[in-house]
Amino acid sequence: MLTLFDRNQTFETYAVGKSNEFAVTACHEIIEKLGGLFNPLFIYGNTGTGKTHLLNATGISIQERFPNKNILFMTADQLTKDIVDSIRNDAVQTFRERMDIIDVLIVDDIQSISGKTATQEEFYHIFNQMYDEKKQIIISSNLPPDQMPEFEERLQSRFMRGGGDSGDSTTNQRTENRDYETIH
Repeated sequence: MLTLFDRNQTFETYAVGKSNEFAVTACHEIIEKLGGLFNPLFIYGNTGTGKTHLLNATGISIQERFPNKNILFMTADQLTKDIVDSIRNDAVQTFRERMDIIDVLIVDDIQSISGKTATQEEFYHIFNQMYDEKKQIIISSNLPPDQMPEFEERLQSRFMRGGGDSGDSTTNQRTENRDYETIH
């Protein structure tokens, strides 16, 4: 599966500071070992803090290191559109088969599926299957998992799994200081 990354959003053009240092370190760890300690990785922070840039940089680096891996980088709005289209066209099984070949799933702005029951239900199954198969999941949001309105609790708890077996949310990273967003 072909993902077109923004080639201007790399680690070389990403400014690292105190507010995003841990997220950057976690992304580098993922690049070294897919499906490891930081799976899933949930990055949250205010709009304009460089989350999309960091996701792009991570995806590009994974693609360079593992050229045979299938990487899908999409917005939550695109995910919703794909799921709704598959339901309307009676092609849910085809959608699931397409998702089965993904090795790394990167979803930007997951808060956009708040209140979207069908999208959350299908994403729950995608998430579980990928997680069980030790495939890498990276998610960004403007809100921490437990503060997303109209969001299934079972998804929120899965978003907080990264960082080891304890299930605590300490590995979920907040990026908050706009000064550290991007080097232009």
